Parts: sequence; C-alpha cells; structure tokens
Amino acid sequence: MHELEGILELSSIPVPEGSDNGRNYRVLKVTRKALNSEDVADQFNEEVCRYLDKKSEDYDPNAIYCIDMNETNTFSSSLIGYLIRISLEHRSEFGESISLTNLSKHDKEVIAKINVEKMFKIYSTLEDFKEAIGA
Repeated sequence: MHELEGILELSSIPVPEGSDNGRNYRVLKVTRKALNSEDVADQFNEEVCRYLDKKSEDYDPNAIYCIDMNETNTFSSSLIGYLIRISLEHRSEFGESISLTNLSKHDKEVIAKINVEKMFKIYSTLEDFKEAIGA
C-alpha cells in the first residue's frame, strides 16, 4: 500500500482468475473524514490525477479505478465536480466509469439530487465492487 499526502492510499486487487481483459484493478481509499473544503478537494484532485494523468510515472493505462469513501463523512461540491470530470475522462479513455464505494447516505442523496449517479458505478461496499469484478 502506498500512502499519498494523507488523503489517499493506493492498493491493488488481484486480477480475477480467468480474466482475459488485461485490466488491473486499483483502489484509491480516501483517508480523510471530511472532504468539504476547497483546498482539500483540490489536493484530492491532484492526488487522483497522479494515477490518471498519462504523463505521470504512476499512470497505469490498464487500470480500472475504484474510489473507496469508507472513512469519509462528507464531501464538497468541488469534489463532486472533480469526480465527474475524472470519471468522464476515464470513461472516454477506457470505456469504463470510475467506481465509488461506501458513500455516505448524504453523499448518495446529493449525487442523486444533481442527477449524476449514472456517471459512476456505485457500490455499497468495497466487497460489492470486488464481487462485481469477480475478485
């Protein structure tokens, strides 16, 4: 596990046996309780982009990403904007949306209220995500 500036931890999920899609599965676990300030949202965006920017040494062109919000109580509208942009870019590059897990009830309601839930694959838990990919 690789820790990034106190907001994210990166881990990998083993490729499911018999999978022939050549993809890697990576989980970015958010380690902050609140992502409700613009500064924290900006830092989150910078850290996530380390993995999604083709120019970054940490970029994996075969990765499917899941952002695990288990330890987060709430996030800001700025962060939702970043998540939407990141998911759109990832979908346009790979044909896959970013997955989100363990959203709080409030954050699920906000995402539904602004009608962007279809921009993500949303799972109740990380285990549900793993089950969906056959891990």
